[in-house]
Amino acid sequence: MKTHVHGVALGFLALVGLAVFSAHATTSVFVDVSEGHLVTWYPSGHVLVENRRETFYWPPVAGATWYQLVINRNGDSHTSAWVADATSWTPPSDLVSGDYRWWVRSWGPETGMGGWSEANDFMVPAEPAGVTNPLEPSGALGLGERKPVFRWSASEPAASWYQIHLERNGSSYLLHWVQGTTSWAPESDLPAGHYTWRVRGWNADGMGAWSDTLVEFEIPAMHPDAIVQIGPEGQQEGHDLAFKWEKDARATWYQLWVTDSFDGAWHNQWYGKTGSGEAMVPLADHPGGASRWSVRGWGPDGMGNWSTMEFHTPELAPSQPILISPVGATDSPVTLEYESERAEWYRVYVQSVSDGMVHDFWTQDTTFDIGSLSSGMYAWWVGARNAASGRVVWSDRGDFEITSGEIPFGMVLVPGGTNSGIHPDFGSYSRTVEPFFMDRFEVTKELWDVVYAWAIARGYQFDNAGSSKEPNHPVQMVNWFDCVKWLNARSEMEGLEPVYYLDASRTQVYRRYWFSSELTVDASSQGYRLPSIAEREYAARGGVSSRRFSWADSDEIQHSRANYYSQGTVFYDTSRSHGHHPAYRHGVMPFTAPVGSFAPNGYGLYDMIGNVAEWCGEPTGSSLSAISGGSWNTGPAGCRIGDRDFYFQVIARNHVGFRSVRNAHR
Repeated sequence: MKTHVHGVALGFLALVGLAVFSAHATTSVFVDVSEGHLVTWYPSGHVLVENRRETFYWPPVAGATWYQLVINRNGDSHTSAWVADATSWTPPSDLVSGDYRWWVRSWGPETGMGGWSEANDFMVPAEPAGVTNPLEPSGALGLGERKPVFRWSASEPAASWYQIHLERNGSSYLLHWVQGTTSWAPESDLPAGHYTWRVRGWNADGMGAWSDTLVEFEIPAMHPDAIVQIGPEGQQEGHDLAFKWEKDARATWYQLWVTDSFDGAWHNQWYGKTGSGEAMVPLADHPGGASRWSVRGWGPDGMGNWSTMEFHTPELAPSQPILISPVGATDSPVTLEYESERAEWYRVYVQSVSDGMVHDFWTQDTTFDIGSLSSGMYAWWVGARNAASGRVVWSDRGDFEITSGEIPFGMVLVPGGTNSGIHPDFGSYSRTVEPFFMDRFEVTKELWDVVYAWAIARGYQFDNAGSSKEPNHPVQMVNWFDCVKWLNARSEMEGLEPVYYLDASRTQVYRRYWFSSELTVDASSQGYRLPSIAEREYAARGGVSSRRFSWADSDEIQHSRANYYSQGTVFYDTSRSHGHHPAYRHGVMPFTAPVGSFAPNGYGLYDMIGNVAEWCGEPTGSSLSAISGGSWNTGPAGCRIGDRDFYFQVIARNHVGFRSVRNAHR
C-alpha cells in the first residue's frame, strides 16, 4: 500500500505549535482501535530505541482514509505528518537523541475527524562521534614537502565533521574543520618547524573526544646556503654574458645583482626556480670594465647570503676627462678645452664660487666658448658620455679666475640695432632694440631653486614653487608674477638694484602678492627683468632676417633642431618623427629636454624655439602677458618667430618658463 505524507492542517498547527520535521528514527509502536476510534497505545512507558529510523505502526480505523501523526521531542513540537490509506509511517531521516511522545488520529469522508489517541513515549539514546586517531604525516618530512596530506581513522559511532588541531613549536597553530572525509591537505605551504597534531569527530549528537594519539612531524627549514657561482669570472672577450650558478634545493627564488665599473647597479632582477641543476641568465650589452656579480637564494624560511664573483669585459665607457684650459687667472671671454677617449657627448658644468651661479650644458665638441664672464673665481667639471656605456664619467675639479669681464655670467650680449625684413608667413616686420644681455639658456630648475631659497628666507612670497623634469631642464609651472619676483630676488642676491616696484617712486620693491596694475619698472636699473616682446623676437632671430625660425640655413623645422610637437601637416614641418620629440617623451609630462640640447642661434642663445614657451613683456595694467617661442607641446606654427600667444598672468602651465635679460647701457 502506498504511503503519502502531507503537512498538518493550519488550524491544528496553530493549536499545537508543531515544528517542521528535522532528524532521526523511531521504534515500532502499536495501538488498538474500537468503534472506529484509536483508543489505546502499545507499548506504554519509555522504550529505548536503537534503530533511529524504525517504522511507526497503528491499527486501521473503519472508514478512515487519512491518518495524522504528531511527534514531540523533549517537550517541543518535532514532526507532523499526514498518511493516506496506510497504517504505518517511516521518518525520512534519523531521529536525533531525546525523549519523544507521539499521537495519531484518523479522518474519513463519512466519519470525519477522529479523536487523538493516548500519548506513547519512547527514547532515542545519544551517540556522539567516537574517537579517531591520526595516521599521517608523522616523522621527518622531505625537503619541500610543505603541503602534507593529513589522514586519520574513521570514528565509531560515525562523525559527519572532523576537527584537526595543529601545534607548531609548542604553540597552537591551526584549527581546521573537514566535512565527510578522513583526509585533508593545506592549500598553502606550512612553515618550517616541529608539529604535533590530533583530531576529533562531531555528529548531530555532539562532539567526540580528541584522539588518544598525538602524532609528531617535522618540516625542515628551507633556508638557502650561499649559492655556488659558475661564471662569468675573470677576463671576458665580449659584452654578451651568461650568468650561471648551481641551484640550491632550499631556494625557490634567486636575486641576481650585476654592477658595472662605476659600482652602479647595472642589473638587479629576481628569477624563479625552474628545473634542476644550473641556472643561466643571458644578459647583453654590459657597459664594460671591471665589474662584479652577486647572487643569493630565497626560500620560504628566509634569505640566503650573497656569493660574489668578479669579471672584466672590454672597456666601453669614456675615459675620465682631462681639463686642459683655462687654468689660473684668465681674461674674459673664456673658451673651455678638455679631452676624453671614447666620449661622444660632454656635459660642461661651471660654477661661480662667489655667488653660486651655475652654467650647465651638453656639447659634442671638445671646446666650448662660454663667452664673457664676470670677474671672480670659478670651478668647473666635465662629464663624458657615450651610447655604448650610457654612463657619465666626471673629470676632477678645475679652477680658474676671471680678472676682468663685462658680460654677466651665463648671459650673452645681444647687440642693439634694427632687424627688418619679410617673414615668410607674416610679411614685413621691423624690430629696433637697445643692446641688452640675455640668459644663454632658459632658467633651469637648478638655478631657480638657488634664488628661490634665498628669496623665501628673506620674506619673498611666490604663488608657485616651480617644477621641472630634472634640475638641468627648464623650470615650468611658474606664473608671470612668480617670474618677476624671482628676477627681483636674483638682482638683490647679486647686489643689483631690482627692476620691479609697487609704487611710482620706486621705494617698495615687489616681493610678494600680485598687483598687475600697480607694478612699475625702473628702466635704468641694471637688475634682471623679462624681455619685452620686441627684444625676445629680435634675440630669437640671432642676427638673421626674413627667416621663419632661429636658424639661418633653412625655413623648415625638424626634431633635430628643436623640441616641439611635430604634426607633419604643414610643408615646413619636415621632421621624420612625429608627435612629441622621441628622445624626451618618456615618464610623465612635461617632455622637456635639458637646456642646451640643440644648436644655438647666431647670438649663442639656446632653445629660442621649443622646449618651453617663455614669458615676456612689461606690466601694462592688463591681466594678460605674452608668451613666445613655442614649446615641447607646441606645433610647428606656434614655434615661428613672430608668433605669440597671450596668457593670464596668474596661470602657471607645464610648457611655459622664462629667461632673464639685463640692460647693457654703455
